[in-house]
Amino acid sequence: MIKRLLFLLIAIFSLAAGLEAETVKAEGKVTYLTADQVYVDIGSDVGVAVGDTLLVFRRNEELGPVVITNVARKSSVCQSLIPVEVFQLGDRVVLEKEAVPEPTPVEEVVEPTIEAAKPSKRQDRILSQRGNASARYSMSSFSGGDQSARGIASLRYGLVLTSPFRSDIWLYGRGNLTESDFTLYQARFTVGDRRGKFYLQLGRIFAPELAGIGATDGVMLTSQMASALSVGALGGFQPDPLRLSFDSKVKKVGAFVKFKQRTPSGSLDAVLSGVGQYAGKDVDREFIYGRLSGDYFNRKITFSIYETVDFYRGDSPANRGTVTPTSSQFSVGIRPWKGLSIRSRYSDRRQIIYQVSGSTLPDSLFEDALRSGWYNSIRLSHDAFGSIQAGFNLRQQSDSDDRSELYLVNYRSNASAKGQIFDVGGSYLQNLLITGARGQLGFSAPAGKKMDLYAQYELFSYGYGNSVSDYRQHTISASLNWRIMKYLRGSLSLDYSKDEEFSIFYIYMGLNWRI
Repeated sequence: MIKRLLFLLIAIFSLAAGLEAETVKAEGKVTYLTADQVYVDIGSDVGVAVGDTLLVFRRNEELGPVVITNVARKSSVCQSLIPVEVFQLGDRVVLEKEAVPEPTPVEEVVEPTIEAAKPSKRQDRILSQRGNASARYSMSSFSGGDQSARGIASLRYGLVLTSPFRSDIWLYGRGNLTESDFTLYQARFTVGDRRGKFYLQLGRIFAPELAGIGATDGVMLTSQMASALSVGALGGFQPDPLRLSFDSKVKKVGAFVKFKQRTPSGSLDAVLSGVGQYAGKDVDREFIYGRLSGDYFNRKITFSIYETVDFYRGDSPANRGTVTPTSSQFSVGIRPWKGLSIRSRYSDRRQIIYQVSGSTLPDSLFEDALRSGWYNSIRLSHDAFGSIQAGFNLRQQSDSDDRSELYLVNYRSNASAKGQIFDVGGSYLQNLLITGARGQLGFSAPAGKKMDLYAQYELFSYGYGNSVSDYRQHTISASLNWRIMKYLRGSLSLDYSKDEEFSIFYIYMGLNWRI
């Protein structure tokens, strides 16, 4: 009951703070992933800016929000507000925000922002807010006759107070209202300036300084000791890894030191942190996380190195049974000229359980091949033809001397005069378990003055072993969104998947209130 009242109070509060403004809408795809960053193919040419919040979708399922920290004309780099492991290449990103006066065009902004979107400068108010609240009804039907229904609600809300001192509240959660099941993925209160002498976070913390350690329910204090040096400490509890619900069984304490240097030619960031998780004897352990990243020549060259090491505790504090690297990654990017980017990433990462996705079996098999291994991609974009991206990932298999190989290519058109965008892609996978091909065709366009349409067709043809044609799976997704009032939107979405042995049908109907 309390959780439902929380939705109602925020919705009422947002009614009183609405501003008369036009909206900026943009839509794109996830093009590249690192251990703590999400790259997307929309940029300043469609009105996005540093601090904007994007919602990420897979087909018609909302995965979570990301915030733009660096922007170029046709691409952006984002920091995730949830674990990056949730996202996949090709996931759809959507932005809708109030229009603000455009700044002087720049090719790249290198100063990162905080996790939550900042209010626009033109508001100049003591109290401001951002976010949205949505509720939708979901009904699914399976080929065996089984049916289920859910009432899905999500809340994304930020409230910023600038006087007498800066503080803000950030909430993000989703749940099934029919079962009174609601999970707050983030609930955080902050005081102070991240780059100041005092910065306090209280609640659920996803800190970039601790990206390799996961979430913490507790408190973190950060202080900038010098222009290039800051330190911090945290204490609290480890959330439940399956549902991210609060759990007091595992205590968590840690500290970090961060170095940041900026020069006319680029920047260099380094973080070293240590965290201990304690629940008694054998399950006690410590983690060491390190990150080194930099960019040079107006971000024409970027690199990042991550490493997380797990120290397993034995039957006494002085006995460490094993020292295990759990997540390793090296990533480098080169942008020799505008419109061309080349990226290479080697990663061996533990996959963190975050949420159960609606992805089907072959979808999961294809995407899992990109979690670790040596991934290379080249992306070319131009105003005349759109953008094309090609890549491959090679991974050594634990049970065989043969490699797992994945090759993929994707084309995305520029928006036409009527706002229509087409994208088409394909991939080929071969490993010890499966051989298969995947094709995708997508289309989005305005449908009148108040409606937007998105549709996608996906085909898997695969087999277990060397055959590529034992099974076929077709998936059709479509969604229609329309503006009912200035800040209220409705949506209708359909998902249909069919294999030789089963079929699944989903229908979603919902409302979204933009704060």
